[in-house]
Amino acid sequence: MEKVLNSFAHRTQSVRENELELLLFRLNATQIFGIDTQKVREVVKQPLFRALQTPHRCINVETSIRGISISAIDLRGLMGYRDVIGEHENNMIITEYNGSVQGFKVGEFLRVVEISRRDISSISKVVRSDKYLTGISTIMNVERMGRIDPVFIIDLEKILVDLVDYETLKC
Repeated sequence: MEKVLNSFAHRTQSVRENELELLLFRLNATQIFGIDTQKVREVVKQPLFRALQTPHRCINVETSIRGISISAIDLRGLMGYRDVIGEHENNMIITEYNGSVQGFKVGEFLRVVEISRRDISSISKVVRSDKYLTGISTIMNVERMGRIDPVFIIDLEKILVDLVDYETLKC
């Protein structure tokens, strides 16, 4: 019995190592983006923001979530998209990285999916250049059965390393 349990535990761990759980969202009306859920604390409707003076145009606001002051990175602006007006179109993903909590302003939240790491292709095969994309995969569109949609996987660590000064923990 112990051998069976150990074998099952090993297979379960192996499956988890080969799977990636992505939080899916939109930055514009058509394209779907995803980030690894291991970095995500929560998704909230876009809160009220206070303006910030920062050297980077995409880190220009902060907010307070449950008493914690959070700088917000405008992921739409960083990726070259404009803001979309509409309540359901504006959300914030709260993440934690390297001991720092920050928000990412995004569009519509879609859902969380699991994909196999084998199903992720190099972004260089599809897009000429985007330094914040780490790969591309596909998902079944739940609203339009039978349709397959591409998912562009965003590298949050790269964004944060480029934009955040971790020596002072300031954006």
